Amino acid sequence: MVRSTAILLSVLTAAPAVAQNLFANPDFEAGNTGFGSDYSYSGGGNCCEGQYTVRATPNTFNGAFVQPPPVSPGSSQMMVINGSTTPGLRVWHQSVAVTAGVTYQLQLWGCTAVAGGPAILQWQVQGALIGSPFVLPTTTQQWVQNTATWVAPATGTVEVAIRNLNTARFPNDFYIDDVAMRGCVGCWTNYGDGWPGAIGVPGIWLQGTPGLGQAIEVRMVTVRASAELAVVVLGFASASLPTPFGGTLLVQPATTAVLAAPAMPTSFALPLVIPTAGTFVGMHLFAQFAHSDPTASVGFAFSRGLELIVGP
Repeated sequence: MVRSTAILLSVLTAAPAVAQNLFANPDFEAGNTGFGSDYSYSGGGNCCEGQYTVRATPNTFNGAFVQPPPVSPGSSQMMVINGSTTPGLRVWHQSVAVTAGVTYQLQLWGCTAVAGGPAILQWQVQGALIGSPFVLPTTTQQWVQNTATWVAPATGTVEVAIRNLNTARFPNDFYIDDVAMRGCVGCWTNYGDGWPGAIGVPGIWLQGTPGLGQAIEVRMVTVRASAELAVVVLGFASASLPTPFGGTLLVQPATTAVLAAPAMPTSFALPLVIPTAGTFVGMHLFAQFAHSDPTASVGFAFSRGLELIVGP
């Protein structure tokens, strides 16, 4: 619990800026409005690549598309996309006002529509790709989250877009939902490349806001349909250290934890509490996990890295 009145006021003052989503219609519940796309819109069926719709029933757009679970409680509509074979197209884009020097966190949830070769998504700001390419699972019905951070160089309006880097004709079909862009005092992002198991790269993300005295959870999900052994690495610096298991260690280890990981799609958590000491503000913390996977190339699958930036 935060005891200091000064710190409490600081947190309360910062909270609206952190919580406010700059995107209009971020959950697509208002339908095909508030955003643009280089893809063509269809209010009926799907005739071809490079077409999208917004609805709650993807299989009424394309009979081959698998119906996913809701991305979050109460969610129904999503953006349903038949991936284009034309490179450089913006799947989704929107213009927002930003302030010079502010770090912004961009987030989206993605899900594969047809099992097989997945979409590869990446954020784009003012025409430049940012963050790391994000490979969706090869299987369907699993929502996974991607984040990136971007620092505004000037005050003004910028265009933010989502690109699909996989332009193969089949399959690169997918859904997106719950897009967000927030100014972050305390925030997190993924970085680096994981090492795949049988059906893709394990997921790792943060639940909660990394601020002084805050209880947060590093949440993880495996790519196995069975319980597995997981090793979580925490540290104060990123790294790129080769391992004998195929994957790369993306964290300079300060401590590790061994956990029993449930079968996907159930996530599991490592709870953490950020100390109340003011010296932690602005500190960067790093995490990564790997889990046993007999179908991986050397017996283990690795997540991407998770970077936390501690706020007040």
